[in-house]
Amino acid sequence: MRVAAAYARERNVFNRPIGKNQAIQHPLAKNWMELEAAWLMALSAGWQYDQGLPCGPAANAAKYLAAEAGFQACEQAVMTSRRLRLQPRNFMSSATCAKSLDPRIAPISPQLILSFIAEKVLGLPKSY
Repeated sequence: MRVAAAYARERNVFNRPIGKNQAIQHPLAKNWMELEAAWLMALSAGWQYDQGLPCGPAANAAKYLAAEAGFQACEQAVMTSRRLRLQPRNFMSSATCAKSLDPRIAPISPQLILSFIAEKVLGLPKSY
């Protein structure tokens, strides 16, 4: 997010930074909020664990939210630079973004986490 925001502040088109446009600002702001929410969920899961409380739902939610938020933030950061078909030298590549796919599927898939939350938190019947 820092690299994407810096790029949006520094890249000028028509004598103004591209970060002045809501089409750039809003997706990056949304990504920041989602990353912060995932971090808070991880802190909550850690606190529950430290207190000896059941932390499975919180830990699963933290893993799911962090993996999704990280992937989306990475993708948006790359797209921020690609809007003008430019790739700054120090910017992350698509390959770097693709590596963030691993946390989304390992060690637990998003679908298993959603099933766990549905069953354990919402009291829905087991679906698998």
